[in-house]
Amino acid sequence: MDVLLLLFAADEAALADYYASVAAGYSGVTELTRLDAVVDLDGREQFGFADGISQPTIAGLSSRTDLPSNTIQPGEVILGYPNEYGRLTEHPPLARNGSYLVFRQLSQDVRGFWRYIDQATGGDATRCTWLAAKMVGRWPSGAPLTLTPEVDDPLLATANDFMYQQFDEFGLKCPVAAHVRRAHPRDSLDPDPGTERSVSLDRRHRLLRRGREYGPPIADPFSERPPDDPDRGLYFICLCANIGRQFEFVQHTWLNNPKFAERYAEPDPIVGYHPPGAATFTVPADPVRERYDNLPQFVTSRGGGYFFLPSIAALRKMSS
Repeated sequence: MDVLLLLFAADEAALADYYASVAAGYSGVTELTRLDAVVDLDGREQFGFADGISQPTIAGLSSRTDLPSNTIQPGEVILGYPNEYGRLTEHPPLARNGSYLVFRQLSQDVRGFWRYIDQATGGDATRCTWLAAKMVGRWPSGAPLTLTPEVDDPLLATANDFMYQQFDEFGLKCPVAAHVRRAHPRDSLDPDPGTERSVSLDRRHRLLRRGREYGPPIADPFSERPPDDPDRGLYFICLCANIGRQFEFVQHTWLNNPKFAERYAEPDPIVGYHPPGAATFTVPADPVRERYDNLPQFVTSRGGGYFFLPSIAALRKMSS
C-alpha cells in the first residue's frame, strides 16, 4: 500500500518539528521520497501568475453566496452524496464522506517559457506580458482577459463572474485555446453554447484544486541557467468523486487534445503536451489572427498518483 502524507505548519521550523514527531510514530513503513514545499510565492505560481482563483462552491457546504453556474453538487467531490447527474457516486461503505485525491509533481521551465515569449514578441516588454496573458487567459494579477482584455486591472484580480459565450464568443478577448478557458469552459461547450445545458456540462467536470509551489523562484527569468539549477514547479492536488469523468477528462479531452474547439495542433499552451515542432497557439483578432508556432514543453510531469482520501470516521475505523 502506498500512502501520501500531507503535513502543514505555520513556518519551516514548525514543519520540521511536526515531521520529526510524525516520523517517529511509524514502524514498518518505508519512506520512498520526501517532497518539500516550503516556498511561498504569495498566491502566484512559478511563471508569475496568480493561481487558484476559479474554485467551485459545493452546494450546502459553504456560507459563500456564489453563482449557480459555479456551484456544484456535493457528490462531485464527496462520496455518498448526489452528483450533477442526480445520482450517488458508487463507492464501498467505508468510502462514504471520503474523496479521491489526485497528486502530480509538475516541473515548470520558467526560463524556457519567458524566453519563448520574449522571442515571439521581439523583446517588447509590454507585448511579452500581453502574449503570456493570452496563453494563460488571465493577467499576472489574476484579472480575466474576458473582462479587461487590453490591460491588467488588479481590482479584478479575483473576478470570476463572467461567461465566455456571453462576453467573448469568438475569443477576441480571451483566446479559445487559452489555459483557463480550456480547463473551465463555462458556457462555451457544444452543442448549445450560451445555454444552461452548456453550463451543466461544464459542472460535471469541475475539480476542487489546490497548488503548492516548490523550488526557489527565479528573480530574472532571462538570466543564464546555472549548471546546478534546482527543479521548481507546482504540486498539483485536486479532489473529485470520479477521477475518470473529472480529472482525466479535463486532462485528456480539454488540455492535451490538439483538436480542441475546432483548433488543430493546439494543445493547452501552458500545461499541454507539446510534440517537437507540432504545437501552435492562435490569438484570434480582427481582421487577421496571430499564430505562434513550435511551442516548447513548458510544464513536465515528474510523477504522481491517485489516492483515496478517507473520512475521519473511516480513519477511526481503520485504526481500530
